[in-house]
Amino acid sequence: QESSQDVVIARHILEHVLDTVGTIREWRRVVRVGGKLIIAVPDERVTHSITLNPEHCHSFTTESLRNLMEVCGLKEVGAASAKNGVSFVGCYERLN
Repeated sequence: QESSQDVVIARHILEHVLDTVGTIREWRRVVRVGGKLIIAVPDERVTHSITLNPEHCHSFTTESLRNLMEVCGLKEVGAASAKNGVSFVGCYERLN
């Protein structure tokens, strides 16, 4: 349901989908204004994730994911290493 969730967590999903913008917009649709979208993806600065896993359609850095989120109407709250040697986790807020 639209604007029904305080938080949506997506762990290692976004790198697998063809339509990243459509997927993020759907996640944003269900998050209430002021709610958070938390995303974990492989960090392209650490590992070449598409080479690592041929099921990956996209790769991200903290900067590229921040830019993508802004295009989709979300503001970065923070991003940090997942401390696993492969990934980072970003937190983004729906502003309106």
